[in-house]
Amino acid sequence: DVLLEDDDESEETTEEPEDVEEPKEEVEETVVFSEDTFVDVKAEDWYYNSVEYVYKNNLMQGTENGFEPESKMTRAMLACVIYRMENPDEALSENTFDDIKSGQWYTDAVVWAASNGIVNGVTEKEFAPDENITREQMATFIYRALMYVRNNSDIRYTVYDSKLAEYTDGKNISSWATDPLAFLNALGIIKGKTTTTLVPKGTCTIQEAILVAYRSLSADKIGWYQAYQWFWDGDLYYLIPESLMDFSKLSFGIGDRVWATGVVGDYEGWLV
Repeated sequence: DVLLEDDDESEETTEEPEDVEEPKEEVEETVVFSEDTFVDVKAEDWYYNSVEYVYKNNLMQGTENGFEPESKMTRAMLACVIYRMENPDEALSENTFDDIKSGQWYTDAVVWAASNGIVNGVTEKEFAPDENITREQMATFIYRALMYVRNNSDIRYTVYDSKLAEYTDGKNISSWATDPLAFLNALGIIKGKTTTTLVPKGTCTIQEAILVAYRSLSADKIGWYQAYQWFWDGDLYYLIPESLMDFSKLSFGIGDRVWATGVVGDYEGWLV
């Protein structure tokens, strides 16, 4: 006889699937800035807020020696600040400067800014990246950057009244820098070295340049606005803010042009 063995009736087992790691959400890293970030920038310094802004927004990161706010601003450094402010995604044009070599930390910035008419060379073929920039050159580059924004967005800037005649050295301003300085000065973006002098041909420091860059980001929110009614205890008031938290009030008629010296946005409808 042939014995037929029963099939093993072993228990059916199910293999546990290996733990699959779920993709983690990318958490945006918060850039921390304090008066301990740089040994040469303290909270009481007049340029502290502008250094904080440019650092947090990667416009400038300082050096191993600190932020060096009193060092001279070079033409290449300012081109980089403007390039990072604009953060363009367009392809770069051909480099036309003999002294701008491929692969330098400022190459893309200079090439982009030059191709868009924001910066220019000291000659047709020479940019002079390491040359210190003057105050009027700095103002001109920043002004052109603002005009680039105007021409490529729906942002518009205010009309203004030039105050350059109030400075004793206004006659020393180069003709090509007159409109840029008049615009930036009228809006309070660039101010005099003293109450009576602009020092247009003086060398620009890092602290001066980043303050102008920082202020220029609010250029479309400073200037003439049409007064808009706002009632308070039965009286009609309007606000001209030194800052949005300044609640001092002055009365104006509806429709009057009001010069706002601080940032003006859609804040409780005080100004439109």
